[in-house]
Amino acid sequence: MKKLGFLLLAFFLCFPFVGSAQNVETEDFDSLVAKFNAECPITSGENWALTSFATAGDTVLIELQVPASLGGFMSLLTADTDNVKRLWVRELNSFGEQWKTFVTRLIEADRPVRLYFTPKGGDTAAEIVLRPSDFKNQ
Repeated sequence: MKKLGFLLLAFFLCFPFVGSAQNVETEDFDSLVAKFNAECPITSGENWALTSFATAGDTVLIELQVPASLGGFMSLLTADTDNVKRLWVRELNSFGEQWKTFVTRLIEADRPVRLYFTPKGGDTAAEIVLRPSDFKNQ
C-alpha cells in the first residue's frame, strides 16, 4: 500500500512539469534567421558557403558565396525562369539538414528569399528571388 501511495504522490508531483513542457513555444522565424546568421559561414564543399542571413520586411536576404568560375555566368544563372529557380533550390539542398530546417520554417512563415550571389574573391554579382512555392515544388 505504501508503494502505491508513493507512486501516486510522485505522479502528481511530476504532473505539473509534464503540462508545462507542452507549452514550450518555438522560436519565431526572425529569431531563427538571426540564429542561422550567427552560424555563418555554413559551407558545402570547398567553394560554396552561405555567408549571411538577414531580414528586410517580410523578405529573407541570404548571401551565397559561389565558385569564382561561375562569375561570368551569373546573368544566365539568375534568369527569372522556373528552371533556374529549380536549379538553385536543388543546389541549396546540398547544405544539408540545417538548410532543410530553414526551408520548412520559411514555407510555414510564407516568406520570399532574395539570394545574393558573391563569386569567391569578388563582389556581389547577381541576385534572384525565390518564393516559398519554389521550395514546395522541389
